[in-house]
Amino acid sequence: MMKRVEHHRLKPSSPFYAMLREFCHCSKNLYNHGNFLIRQAFIKDSKWLRYGEVDRLLKADADYPDYREMPTAQTAQQTLRILDKN
Repeated sequence: MMKRVEHHRLKPSSPFYAMLREFCHCSKNLYNHGNFLIRQAFIKDSKWLRYGEVDRLLKADADYPDYREMPTAQTAQQTLRILDKN
């Protein structure tokens, strides 16, 4: 099986650098928060939260803005799908 990887390197002087850095930071936070919710549900109730449940919880969580701050809803959902797959 062969995997191909494409790297895009942006210099800090690029006009897109700050924007992409912020999006990556939000994605990381979203992944970690979703992982925390899954872990806590498993420890407390021995229940595994799937993508749909985590997505619903994070959409409803007004105290956690990273879901809504993603550039598109699809980006946030894809981050949670990757979490579910992992």
